[in-house]
Amino acid sequence: MIVSTAFDNILLFLILILWLVQGDIRNKLNSIKDNHVILAPIIYLTVIILGISWADDIDKAFKIIDKQSIILALPVIYTSFKRENLENVFVAFSIVGFISAIMSFVLYFGIASWSDRSVEYPIPFVRHISFNTMLSFAIIFLLNRVFYKKIKGKERIYYFISILIMSLSVFITRSRAGMIAFLFMCFIWTIYYFRNNYKAMLKSFSVILIVLIIAIVIFADLRKRIDEAYKEIINYKPNVYSSVGARFTFAMNSWELTKKFWPLGTGTGGFEKNYKIVNKKNTPDVDETVNPHNNYLFVLVQLGFPGILVFLNIFFQQILFFFKKGIEDEFNVFRIMLPLVFMLICLSDSYLFGHHTQLFFMLMTAILYRSKSEISNNHKKI
Repeated sequence: MIVSTAFDNILLFLILILWLVQGDIRNKLNSIKDNHVILAPIIYLTVIILGISWADDIDKAFKIIDKQSIILALPVIYTSFKRENLENVFVAFSIVGFISAIMSFVLYFGIASWSDRSVEYPIPFVRHISFNTMLSFAIIFLLNRVFYKKIKGKERIYYFISILIMSLSVFITRSRAGMIAFLFMCFIWTIYYFRNNYKAMLKSFSVILIVLIIAIVIFADLRKRIDEAYKEIINYKPNVYSSVGARFTFAMNSWELTKKFWPLGTGTGGFEKNYKIVNKKNTPDVDETVNPHNNYLFVLVQLGFPGILVFLNIFFQQILFFFKKGIEDEFNVFRIMLPLVFMLICLSDSYLFGHHTQLFFMLMTAILYRSKSEISNNHKKI
């Protein structure tokens, strides 16, 4: 059972209407203008729209714009969100993450099943490429909360049981990129939180390693996925289809398109049509694709040098905010974690093109990168 993207779009549309009805548009626009983190995705969307002017497939171009229009939710949420509700959002998100983790085990062990979910893909609500990434952020929030709030006693035990259940849930899905993202988040959190305590840092790394070993021992599917990845990398041959091999092929063909259409790219929506041509010429035995499973190449092929610059600027502005603003609150680690993690996973798929992960990224951007003085209190907030 996949959460309908139509439901998300309707909800976003209603929020936009409410935002317009609230008025005070000038003050809201000034707030957006003063925050480079919020401006960066808007500039990226603008370049995508401008890409129609040199596109050769207008229908596809409008479909791309439609999928990326989620970015429009960013300024709306940013100018409407109360800073004091930040903790409530993360708590609610973690509760949903815990429920989803429990449901994934129910599916994995065959206790129940519904819709198209199965033992092979025991992920409720969203696709497997989205599930692990979002669940991992919920796990790190709970972990960070235990230490930041200095939670003790029985409550601490409950937290760690929840963290363990959710962590093991990460390893029963088929998303290897999601597993890597989870381990990377644990690494970032450990470095950040224990940056002044190397002994504690070492202990934390040891716990992460133990959890990973437990997961490998318990779950045969995880061992199989690791073994498959190892064999695919070691035995890689051009034009031979495998998960890793296909990505190499997508990358090589996409790079050829990048060079052919340099410096402006094919134009918005031009990837699929032009990839069919180069795939037929270079790798006819490998299936065609509408997405190179690499967000950077997806942008490069369509929008060329200007596109990749504004795309990378999204992450750059977030990292710059982290180092310049220096907001030492419970959520500061997520201000550096969000860009670094998405920079990593965008190497394996177009996470800022997919619906759920794109929406998640924009929501986190809207609520995390805001200082206390940036949003005027002169207008009403949701």
